[in-house]
Amino acid sequence: MPAILAASDPRAPGLAGLAPDAAAQGIARIGRRLLTDAARPANGGDAAHPAQAPAPADMAMIADTIADLISRGAQRRELTQPMIAPAEARRRAGLVTALLVGGALFALTGRDGVTSDAARPDDVAVIVAALGLAGFHAASAPAALESASRAPRRV
Repeated sequence: MPAILAASDPRAPGLAGLAPDAAAQGIARIGRRLLTDAARPANGGDAAHPAQAPAPADMAMIADTIADLISRGAQRRELTQPMIAPAEARRRAGLVTALLVGGALFALTGRDGVTSDAARPDDVAVIVAALGLAGFHAASAPAALESASRAPRRV
């Protein structure tokens, strides 16, 4: 599933401490998808086809989706600011996208290829930092958010 589709899929893993319909959860789902995809060996571990970063067009779509989620979060009072201009939402979305894609690129260099439904501590830290860059209230208590999200997801 592409990362931008994960944002609105309630079955996609996000962070356990966030409400399922929260805008912050949409960003967390995008982050988890990017980081999980980076952890998987490309083409079954085929060295001739190594895993790659998202294409620039995909990153632009991710940034647009995140900007929409930031704007929606502001409307729902999920941000530390009561209002946010569209240009500021786009600026923050660019920073969040850079952090999430950068985390995924870093993951490509050192992952063991083992994936599970449990969030890896580094992945959770990257997602919480991204929510903080966006200005979400949820990131104001990172330790609680991280500890709630480290356990495997229960269905």
